[in-house]
Amino acid sequence: MTDLTSSAPRRGRPRNDAGRRAILNAAYALLAESRDGSAPIEAIAARAGVSKQTIYRWWSDKADLYLEALHTRAIALDVAPTGDIERDLSSFLRELFGLIRTDIAQLMRALAISALRDEVFAGRLSEAFASWRNDTFYKIVNQAGAIETHEEAGLLWEIASGAMWRRIIFNVDGLDTAFADVLAGRLARAIT
Repeated sequence: MTDLTSSAPRRGRPRNDAGRRAILNAAYALLAESRDGSAPIEAIAARAGVSKQTIYRWWSDKADLYLEALHTRAIALDVAPTGDIERDLSSFLRELFGLIRTDIAQLMRALAISALRDEVFAGRLSEAFASWRNDTFYKIVNQAGAIETHEEAGLLWEIASGAMWRRIIFNVDGLDTAFADVLAGRLARAIT
């Protein structure tokens, strides 16, 4: 699993885990409420009950904070494979699309823009999303005995996530349960 907390240099006192969680929760909540996928550091600090300096001591910039806040939520999506690959993929995609649809589509667009502007951040964004998605996806397809390597699962995930990102970036409707089921069915047929 990717450790996003190691991406920024550390200064000052060590992190207080409760403070860190409060900051990440505040950032996520404010970003979910945002219409443009951003939240002022001042507002995040106020909601978390910390100073701006505390936030900047732990994260090098807002994009890194946003990414960790999102990553913290994303890794919570964990589908226990049952061995029915289509049903498991559908459950995973439904959870993922539901999270994106309700909370984070704007944030994901903002992170994509940050990645276009900063090559180093683009690498961190790619690594973060690839780690939890590929791990979850691989767990599902591996349980079904359909894929033998992470590379194979990664390629299939690239195909699936391409469709997802297109719908996110261009704000195309249809990132819903019906699309999750269709995509899961097509992936299952391609895999088995």
